[in-house]
Amino acid sequence: MVVLCLPVSSFAQSKDDLIKQAQAAEGKGDVVGARDGYCGASKKDPGDANAKQSCDTYQKEVTRVENRSNQNYLDGVAALQNNDFDGALIKFKNVKAGPQVAEAQKKIAAIPDLKANFQKQQQAGAQAEQAVEAKFNGAVSSFNNGDIPSAKSGFNGISGKHAQEAQDYMAKIKNYEAKMNEAGIYASSNDYQSAKKSYTDASIALGFQPQVLKDKISEMNKLMAGTAPTNPIPSNPVTPVNNTKPNNANAVKEVVIDEAALLADAHKFYDKKDYKKARRNAETVLGRNFKNKDAKDLLDQINSVAPADTKSGDEDPILVGLVGQFYKGNYDDAQSGMSYYLLNNPKKPGIANFYLGLIYATQYYLGGSSDNDRDPKLMQKAKSKFKDAKGVQGFTAPEKLISPKILTIYKSS
Repeated sequence: MVVLCLPVSSFAQSKDDLIKQAQAAEGKGDVVGARDGYCGASKKDPGDANAKQSCDTYQKEVTRVENRSNQNYLDGVAALQNNDFDGALIKFKNVKAGPQVAEAQKKIAAIPDLKANFQKQQQAGAQAEQAVEAKFNGAVSSFNNGDIPSAKSGFNGISGKHAQEAQDYMAKIKNYEAKMNEAGIYASSNDYQSAKKSYTDASIALGFQPQVLKDKISEMNKLMAGTAPTNPIPSNPVTPVNNTKPNNANAVKEVVIDEAALLADAHKFYDKKDYKKARRNAETVLGRNFKNKDAKDLLDQINSVAPADTKSGDEDPILVGLVGQFYKGNYDDAQSGMSYYLLNNPKKPGIANFYLGLIYATQYYLGGSSDNDRDPKLMQKAKSKFKDAKGVQGFTAPEKLISPKILTIYKSS
């Protein structure tokens, strides 16, 4: 059932006046006015078939217009949400009937301000994008010129279309910084060959070699050329058999030994009850390779018949070899070997604890580019071993052989 809601005034008008009103509305294309007029006339004279027919026709037309107007209103709202202000204005102007007419008029009135505000935002956004573009391009230029600190600052916080590119650059810089930090630690420990390798790896991380890395590598080459062998342990040197010429590529000159030959001689010395020479050979092997089971077993046999003299002035091939492992960059082997050494009646517990602390501290700094990336347990172990070293009567740390950073940790332990 269709219920006609006619204006109150139509009940006070005559049938003829209502028909004239309807015809005038028809001429203007006002389907609502035409409907109201014809339906009002039909109400006054139910027998007027023409008025009734026209009423029905325009009622259907009004329903169609209202439906179309409702859709225009919804389309206008959607256009506004997409910032299509001109499209929204057209849609709202075509809301000609139904309950949304008044709301559509409000939207029409608000569109100029909404459009102006949006344009301001767009302009501000364009300016911000230009600023990001300039910042990114500046960072790329700094990177390509080898100014890595400036590049890092520039890439930080880049958003928008260059966000992924900036992240890729930052990943390169992070790897570069890790290698530079690693190289610094090696260099401070006089391991110039390893430092040179880390500086080379830093170049690989960047994808090119800036002048600062060229200078660093050149510096390491000069240091390697002028570095003499260093024995950080104040003890009598051990002269292994089958020495080879020192390799000048290493900051700490590596003495190559024939473990099998040394142990064969050690067993002969043992059979002749020359335990001192047998011990020296076995300890020399363990200093280079503490995992050598034959050397460990032989040393246990020697200790069972001729316990070691633990006077600090005696030569100590194991400790000499383990410290050499540290300066060659074999930190894991040096750490495991030094721990083994300290558990087996060490002759020089002070220097052993000191170097084990130095190993832990070095492993800590090599573990990341910042304290957030590093294992705090390594630093705790380093401080504990430094403290143990200080507790050994008569021990004096070889301060000139370690970096100022680690020396500060040692002194504060």
